[in-house]
Amino acid sequence: MACDCIEVLDRALGPKGRAVDARQIYDLDTGTPLGYVIPIKTTVVHRKRGRHAYDMLPVYCPLCGVRYAQEVATP
Repeated sequence: MACDCIEVLDRALGPKGRAVDARQIYDLDTGTPLGYVIPIKTTVVHRKRGRHAYDMLPVYCPLCGVRYAQEVATP
């Protein structure tokens, strides 16, 4: 990981019985773990049948702005 924001937040929230909702990401070609990211949650504003909220995985840390991982070159 390029930053340690998730670890710092977990240490700060630990005494209160809380933790950051972090997701581990993997390189799909090799299966090796790349690190953790903080997902950005969305909500559906106008409820209609078939609409669902999405989770987005950011490329940059939403707390400090450091890039999580370098882009993988496409063949």
